[in-house]
Amino acid sequence: MLLHNKKKIRNLRSVKTQMLQIAVCDDEKVFIEKIKKNVSEYFDRRQIEYKIDTFISGNEFVELREKMKDFDIVFMDIDMDGLNGIETAREMRKVCPDAFLIFVTAFINYTLEGYKVEAIRYVLKDRETLADGLAEALDAVMGKMNMSEEPVPYNFVDAGRRSVSPSQVVYVENNLHKTAFHLMEQGAEKVYAVYRKLNDIESDFDSEDLIRTHQSYLVNVNYVRSVERYLARLENGAEIPISKQRYRQMQEAFLRKKGAI
Repeated sequence: MLLHNKKKIRNLRSVKTQMLQIAVCDDEKVFIEKIKKNVSEYFDRRQIEYKIDTFISGNEFVELREKMKDFDIVFMDIDMDGLNGIETAREMRKVCPDAFLIFVTAFINYTLEGYKVEAIRYVLKDRETLADGLAEALDAVMGKMNMSEEPVPYNFVDAGRRSVSPSQVVYVENNLHKTAFHLMEQGAEKVYAVYRKLNDIESDFDSEDLIRTHQSYLVNVNYVRSVERYLARLENGAEIPISKQRYRQMQEAFLRKKGAI
């Protein structure tokens, strides 16, 4: 998930005193109603004020133009006629960098594109798991609203001092005396080296998305395309080893991000 623009961060106490503006964009009316029902139940239980607006197509949603930035949370289908969800999200991000975007879809083949438009979660359109998937995604949003993502400064060998946010990290690799950061910057992957132990780097970041797969690797689960025994394949084509003792943790983190558990 890229973070070119700083996310809108609200204290949870202020969330409870302000009305959340929520958009649901899907060309299947049955799923619009299911999402509305589950989202309403979620916020009703927490006594959080909210308003839900629905849109039957991506085209209808982008017609709002500047008004798209009024929304705090957007649930978006990917496979829609006309503008699909990825295209709609790109248009939304031009005027609305701060909304929390959740894709609700039957497809998870758009992972990299989804994170380029800063989707915080994918929720599968599965009647059995939809409610739990929406609740987990909203838990993540509430967590983000309650705490800011703190960047960590590093003195890189060839790039000088830079601050790194957890969401920028694709993976970190320890190689002899240097540790290489593979970072996403403005849609492109950059590699910077630093003289610092991987154990220390892992401690620097307080992020559930960064998983230690191996003594030499720290991986952002958002950039993982698949998890096999014992290998993580990333969207950029990299293959990262997973040690036996860390395999279960990585597998569970990956499945949770994809909405499978």
